[in-house]
Amino acid sequence: MDHNFQSMANRDESFWGSNFYSHPPLTAEILSLAEETLAVKLPAEYVDLLRIQNGGFTAGFAFPTSARTPWAENHVPLEELNGIVIGDVMNTAQNLLSNSYFCDEWGLPPKQVLVAGDGHW
Repeated sequence: MDHNFQSMANRDESFWGSNFYSHPPLTAEILSLAEETLAVKLPAEYVDLLRIQNGGFTAGFAFPTSARTPWAENHVPLEELNGIVIGDVMNTAQNLLSNSYFCDEWGLPPKQVLVAGDGHW
């Protein structure tokens, strides 16, 4: 698990593992709504990955760090990546639009975009 997130962003479906929550495909309308709601322009590499699969579990990667983390000497796991889900299935796990809820629940500062993690990273 020594893959770099940015180097993986330009690859094909091999980045993704399971779409366990059956997120629907990303559309231009969903992307536009998310960027408007979050008041950000999402990075192209992230959007490219979501166009392949709109969130879910990855094939199991890690992001290297220069400092020890609670999980390892030199990395943070990247086992999942949040997609963008609206409508009836919006309350699914791994949803970028659950940002404000999780920031409140975990006591994080507002105006963050949580692309992965379960509150521990």
